[in-house]
Amino acid sequence: MAQFTPDAAAQTRIGLLGLQDRQPVGYILDLRDNPGGLLDVAAEIAGLFRTGIFGAKVRRNGASETIFATASPIVAGPLVVLINEGAASAAEFTAGALQGLPRVRLVGRPTRGRGQAQTYVALDHGWGVIVPSARLRTRQGVDLKEYPLQPDILVAGPTSSEASMGDLVYARALSVLAELSEETAPRLKN
Repeated sequence: MAQFTPDAAAQTRIGLLGLQDRQPVGYILDLRDNPGGLLDVAAEIAGLFRTGIFGAKVRRNGASETIFATASPIVAGPLVVLINEGAASAAEFTAGALQGLPRVRLVGRPTRGRGQAQTYVALDHGWGVIVPSARLRTRQGVDLKEYPLQPDILVAGPTSSEASMGDLVYARALSVLAELSEETAPRLKN
């Protein structure tokens, strides 16, 4: 997923529903080099995979707003989320919302640690200003601006800009997905 654009949640939902007939053993959500985007879209996408509280956004005055699922998930199988230093803001938030579930693993490298939401203020003549408006926290209360998100499984090697790194991370993700599908198969049948 390149960015959390206005249509990203709807497109992701359509894609996941289209895969259901194939009965996949699991899913890989690639958030590497995703600079973020719309936080509400990120929450919708996280909601395709889980319910509950995803985290919070905290304004400069200390006011906190909890972000949670607004719909039921459509995917219950194993999930591997790919992250790296290019994943920021809403991408970090999404990965953090999914991390810690028994059927989810984050694979790759630590995120950027940008962890903030922005507000777009429209100006005259089609211009606008983007203003940082809130810091993002995981559901465990970790401030993503102060503490970049750490993968469950670190894949060391070249930086994300080198093609070979993508192959290493994806190859590791496939093996992790196979392990997760074996671990979770009995639980999913019950």
